[in-house]
Order: sequence, then C-alpha cells, then structure tokens
Amino acid sequence: MYDENIESQLDFDLKAVLAFANRYEKLHEKGIISAEQLEQIITLIEDYQKYSFEEFKEKLRSIMDS
Repeated sequence: MYDENIESQLDFDLKAVLAFANRYEKLHEKGIISAEQLEQIITLIEDYQKYSFEEFKEKLRSIMDS
C-alpha cells in the first residue's frame, strides 16, 4: 500500500541531510574544517538515525573540536 506521508517524510529527511552536508562542505572549502573532519561529519550524517538528537550534537561537537 502506497503511503504519501512516508514518501513525504523520506523526501524531507533527504533534503535535510543534503543541506546539512552541503553546509559542512562549504566550511571545508573555506578552510574552516579539515578534510578529515568533513569525512567524519559526512559519516555521522549518513548514520544520523542511529543517534538521539543529543548524541548527534555531542558527536558533532567532538568532531569540530578535534
């Protein structure tokens, strides 16, 4: 059975993930974060569903502080 709500949520999730990744790519291009940090952030973003919001923020802070 087709569910438009599920498709809508997936579409929103994908757009949010891509926007988030794009912002950090721009920080890398400006030299604000290293290639290693960008790689860690992209991996974190890919696995965002594994973490609570607070865990995600803490892991992101840890990457940014390294």
